[in-house]
Amino acid sequence: MRRIRPVITIALAALAVLAAGSLRAQSTPPTKELPVKKSPAEKPSAESLLDQQQRLAKTFAQLEAEIIALADYIASTNPQRAAMLRRAVKLSKDENVSGSFADALQRLQGGRVKDFDAAIKNQQKIQDDLRALLELLSSENRAKRLASQKARTRAYIKQINRLIKQQQGLQGRARGDDDLKQLAKQQKELAKKTRELAKEIKRNEEGGDTKEAKPKDAKPKDTAKPASGNPKDSDAKKGDPKKGDAKKGDPKQVAKDQQQQSKDDEQSNPVRRRIDDAEKRMREAQKKLEEAKRDGAVEDQEEALRKLNKALAELEKILRQLREEEIERTLVLLEARFQRMLKMQDDVLRGTRRLDKVPEKERQRDEEIEAGRLGRAEQRIVQEADRALALLADDGTVVAFPVALRQVREDMVEVAGRLARVQVGPITQGVEEDVVAALEEMIAALKIAIKDQGEKRRSGRSGRVSQAVAGDPPLVGILGELKMIRSLQVRVRRRTGRYQKIIAEHGQAQKPELVEALRRLAGRELDIHRIVRDIDLGKNK
Repeated sequence: MRRIRPVITIALAALAVLAAGSLRAQSTPPTKELPVKKSPAEKPSAESLLDQQQRLAKTFAQLEAEIIALADYIASTNPQRAAMLRRAVKLSKDENVSGSFADALQRLQGGRVKDFDAAIKNQQKIQDDLRALLELLSSENRAKRLASQKARTRAYIKQINRLIKQQQGLQGRARGDDDLKQLAKQQKELAKKTRELAKEIKRNEEGGDTKEAKPKDAKPKDTAKPASGNPKDSDAKKGDPKKGDAKKGDPKQVAKDQQQQSKDDEQSNPVRRRIDDAEKRMREAQKKLEEAKRDGAVEDQEEALRKLNKALAELEKILRQLREEEIERTLVLLEARFQRMLKMQDDVLRGTRRLDKVPEKERQRDEEIEAGRLGRAEQRIVQEADRALALLADDGTVVAFPVALRQVREDMVEVAGRLARVQVGPITQGVEEDVVAALEEMIAALKIAIKDQGEKRRSGRSGRVSQAVAGDPPLVGILGELKMIRSLQVRVRRRTGRYQKIIAEHGQAQKPELVEALRRLAGRELDIHRIVRDIDLGKNK
């Protein structure tokens, strides 16, 4: 397992090299006017580009094969990383990167100007696709970073809310008859706290030095004359209007530079910038309180509150965007895992049907071995379900999905036990068919949720919601939860009908196996009741 991370690192490096190589090939296209005559020893430029493109295509094919092999190797021990690798391969297939390489090669072999133009377009597409793959492979630790950033953002929101409440209190007292000197002292302390928050944000989010910068004009006042005494040297100190040095002393240029710096600063981190501005207005309010200018202090306090509220809105927006990214990521991981479970379950179901075609009296050791193999395969599906349940538990914002998956898992465990006993008849196959149907329903629900989440994020329909207290938006909306509840009820009804048919045909209502099955079915109906109650009580929020 220690070799897995170096392999992924090599894969990332290889993709970076591929992207760079594609860019170099694109940046040196042949000229529009191809030379008519060439010496025998001189190779045409197309041949050099063709060699480069062939090497890149071969390297990419090898890399793709290595990623697939690595995903298979770590699937059981690190399913999340395996799912990420498989998504990278799927993205490569969907974008037909290999086909783009082949088409670029074919264009370069043509040697005509229009072929080179088409090859350049293909190379640009390859470069974009490789960058997308690189970004996907680099996102392995994104989940931890998202959780950390969310925690920090929530902490900032709490601190700003406290600052707002304290500033509102000081402002209310400033409007009244409170002692101005005491208010000025408290305003100073609040400005200090605000400054500390700005420094914390800069340190955590920008990686900047939190030390106070020295004023730019803090220079020695020693203005010694030039050693040469040459007037030209003196003029050079002042700046010749014909030279670039004049810009340094131009008040308009200085003001323009400061304005641009302020704009760049705000764009880089608007939250911290607004907190800085709020602190400045608090300092102004402090000064006016010390000067007994009550009305002016109140106005500065109001402006400080406005800046803090803007910073708060920005943080809530950031928190919402982080949660949206987290939701989309979790949904994609769940869909990939459910797809894998569905494929594995389909294989087990086909194997069960093949075994059932062999009459029970004719079954021998080979059939027992095959049934045992199918049972062990079913147990691996149970392990996949456990990992999916862990993902849902980590999110903690859905109610119906975990219950549905736990019921499916119970069916998987039952199937594994029946296969171990070489029970491959209609009951076993019926339970397996229920598992397949349930997985298909959950995959369909996840696909809809992924689509809705993508559209919501692109259109900005999520709106401004204060999440400091309310918590995270649910992984799946209420409509998705209700659909899952309906699917659970349909499954209970379908299985009830199946058991009823068995009882009518065989009169085995008292058979222990069937009695136990009916007991579990009653438990599932109770689970549905609990889900509806929890949603009604808002436990999914």
